[in-house]
Amino acid sequence: MRRVGGGGGLSWGMGLCELFAAGLCGRCRRGGDQYVDHLGAAMRRVLDACCGSRMFWFDRSHPAAVFMDRRRERHVLRDRSSVGGSRVLSISPDVVADFRAMPYRDGSFDLVVFDPPHFLRSGESGWMAKKYGALERSTWADDLRAGFRECFRVCRQGGVVVFKWNENEISVRTVVDLAPCAPLFGNRFGRHEQSHWLVFRRGDEGMR
Repeated sequence: MRRVGGGGGLSWGMGLCELFAAGLCGRCRRGGDQYVDHLGAAMRRVLDACCGSRMFWFDRSHPAAVFMDRRRERHVLRDRSSVGGSRVLSISPDVVADFRAMPYRDGSFDLVVFDPPHFLRSGESGWMAKKYGALERSTWADDLRAGFRECFRVCRQGGVVVFKWNENEISVRTVVDLAPCAPLFGNRFGRHEQSHWLVFRRGDEGMR
């Protein structure tokens, strides 16, 4: 696996995503419940439950993926490494929805990616909050617990939930305790190894 993109994120890209997308419907690409209705019980796809600007994707318009986020917004951020000293941050999901209450039926996807905000102290107007989003200080644990529950609900039995977390403020152990089960495996990356990718299997709920 390798890093791509200016955000320094780790991408599953054409590896894990392609594995689960192989043979799936290529003509239906968008749209909430209508999208799931079209696929029916026999066809599954990939959900990015809080996609942000899709930083870790190799293909940010991958035909197997539905990109969901509760925000739809555009910002110009200062960036000395970019031409002109700024760059555009675009958060443009296919579906605008909250990961705590997703508009999908049970078992709608083979693979669900859960990369929620991980900052409590970034503020509402700071560039970190614009780029990554921010957690509510008073409800963050309940919000993440609800997010895990929804990710597992919309993932089919035997499917995979991939969780990404940076423990700059909250330890990964604390957050994993909010999940319905223990992860199968995972890895650390980044300069200080504070970012984690963890893989869960739908059907292991209650196993620790």
